[in-house]
Amino acid sequence: MSDKDTEKTKQESKKTNLKYLIFLHINIILYSVVGVLCKVAANAAMVSGLISFEVITIGALIFVVLAIYAYFYQKIIKVMDLTVAYANRSLLTLWTLVWAILLFNEAITIGNIIGSLIIVLGIWLVVQGDE
Repeated sequence: MSDKDTEKTKQESKKTNLKYLIFLHINIILYSVVGVLCKVAANAAMVSGLISFEVITIGALIFVVLAIYAYFYQKIIKVMDLTVAYANRSLLTLWTLVWAILLFNEAITIGNIIGSLIIVLGIWLVVQGDE
């Protein structure tokens, strides 16, 4: 194989990896919705009781979202390095902060921000070590 063919294969592989990385992050965002639904269900349970139509419906929706997430996560880890996929899954923490701010108007502390930065740094280190 010539140097040009090798370089072309590497570029195609990087594009493919980027495509799978994007799918992984969409799937992580989907998984983060479970946390939002759990908080909504907890709030609904406080208002209408644990055994109510609203709580049961949200619980069923949580189950559906988790099933979809699990299906696509299995598809993703078949084509991606498991270490990279699992490390990127830690970005769930950042999405939790985003949803807390946007949907629930919760206060984010400096500790939350520092912890999230440490997680992102760890992900970066794992991905750099994989290259």
